[in-house]
Amino acid sequence: GSGGTPAVGNACRSVLDKSPNANRLRNTVTSVTRRATGIETSGTNYGLFNFAGYGDWPSIAQPFEVVVCLEQLAFGGTDKRILAAGPNTPWYLLQGTSSGKVRPFDGQYGTEIDPGLNAESVIDSFDYGSLSSISLNGGAAQTWAGVGQPLDGIFLGSDSGGNNASQIRFKHLLAIGRALTTSERSGVAQWMSA
Repeated sequence: GSGGTPAVGNACRSVLDKSPNANRLRNTVTSVTRRATGIETSGTNYGLFNFAGYGDWPSIAQPFEVVVCLEQLAFGGTDKRILAAGPNTPWYLLQGTSSGKVRPFDGQYGTEIDPGLNAESVIDSFDYGSLSSISLNGGAAQTWAGVGQPLDGIFLGSDSGGNNASQIRFKHLLAIGRALTTSERSGVAQWMSA
């Protein structure tokens, strides 16, 4: 938020948007740390966020696709928030029913996948009601039936108010208001894991 880019190991208060949309993420407390390959949330407080009143995040109606490169550093417990839309719609990427598993939630739970702990993974969630799917590291997509919630904000590592936080290292995040093409999806996955 001030003083330029923090050194590796220091508190991080904002993350810039690489697109021209200027939807940067921010933090209000010292609970996010810059690492050599991303940012790390504490698991006990706010991660980074952008939603109405705290930035310029648009409300993205379904269909939308969210791709994230992350590493789960700890299992905080079932339904701890890895990635959340907020604060008005219940769309989440959650820690699953056991350590290492994750699952989407869009009015109801989606299929669990298992990226494990302490391993960098690319998770791709396409959300469009009954056509929704989730995949891991470019693998086969598993479908699930959501209910069509929009993406009206982003929280990394927590939800609104810093509740249900999870300890995660984030490297890249892409949110787009349509389905990626097969070629785009492959390119995004390669870029994120490089």
